[in-house]
Amino acid sequence: MPIRLLVGDQKIEDDAAARAWVESHITPDGDTPTACAPFWLDIIEPDPAAIDWLAEQFRFHPLTIEDLKSPNERGKLETYDSYLFLIVHAVDVEDVPAASRGTNPAKAGRVEPRHLSQHLPHPSHQHPQPTSIAEQSGPKPTDNPICEIDSHELHAYLSQNYLITVHDSKMRPAEKVWAHTNDRTPTGERHPLAHGVDFLLYRLLDNTADTYFAALEVTADQIDFLEDSVVERPDRQLLEDVFVIKRNLQTLRRQATPMREALNILSNPGTPFVQEANSLFLRDVHNLLVAVYESADSQRDSAGGVLDAYLSSVNNNLSMVMKRMTIIATIFMPISFIVGFGGMNFVNFIPYDNPIMFWALMASLVLTPAGMLTWFYRSRWF
Repeated sequence: MPIRLLVGDQKIEDDAAARAWVESHITPDGDTPTACAPFWLDIIEPDPAAIDWLAEQFRFHPLTIEDLKSPNERGKLETYDSYLFLIVHAVDVEDVPAASRGTNPAKAGRVEPRHLSQHLPHPSHQHPQPTSIAEQSGPKPTDNPICEIDSHELHAYLSQNYLITVHDSKMRPAEKVWAHTNDRTPTGERHPLAHGVDFLLYRLLDNTADTYFAALEVTADQIDFLEDSVVERPDRQLLEDVFVIKRNLQTLRRQATPMREALNILSNPGTPFVQEANSLFLRDVHNLLVAVYESADSQRDSAGGVLDAYLSSVNNNLSMVMKRMTIIATIFMPISFIVGFGGMNFVNFIPYDNPIMFWALMASLVLTPAGMLTWFYRSRWF
């Protein structure tokens, strides 16, 4: 349960030192002096004692503390007198296939998931967009198993001169921003806090939005793979994979919707604790989430198309089987009649001792199905 602190150019990654700095700079009423330097307090995998310490130091509202203790909360944005409370979710692609793809090692083995892009967002950051398979240089769909999408919560308190984040150890956007806090920004500043703690929040949200694009890229690959499979070899496993993808897209939509609503409020001019200059960057993240929502809808329709194609293919295969069985039954009907007619016990009616009649019956047993098959073929029945 590490507690780490960023204040100015100083990174404090020792838990005890970070606690001591906070306790020495926080007033008894939970506020920070106006002369206090802006800081980012990051708490990873908090236990109940750490949450109680946070509540005691900053006097946060009990409802927000309850949200910290309750996992899987819906994303939201709440405004209080001295701070904003925000819950967002990042998504991640699990590296374990949801279902095996048979005996093919390329499909049944573990693969390295494609997570967030490796670069850090900044004001001129170009966000990745979901691309088609033909435009991608990475693994082809046939190399990718169908994977589950997981989500991770980020709780954030934003005030005039501090940003406090609480999350689990798998929250990759927070790790990326922390790892790049010593990078220079495009304006030449040494640390991101030079633009305010709200700009640091923007960088966290921007990286979080990138996780949705990474997940959409993976689901696009998977849908393309299933579209090829439904034509070449539809099977029951494909049906299960379609439902996994539809469930993944529902997860994306469910997590992106409240984050989009929160950013719509944060990006409006006049929002407390958000500078007008930084609201433009937050608006850009909001637009990205709109694109994520639309892409998820489009991919859900594509997954539904794969499901319809699978059901249609199964029905077509059933129809072909029934047609072949009907052809076989139809061919044997005259053969059965000939055998039955020729096997009647009427010696005077059919002279069994006549070789011509015997060979005539044998010839009819061969020529009748051959003639019927020729007729069916010319009629394009098979």
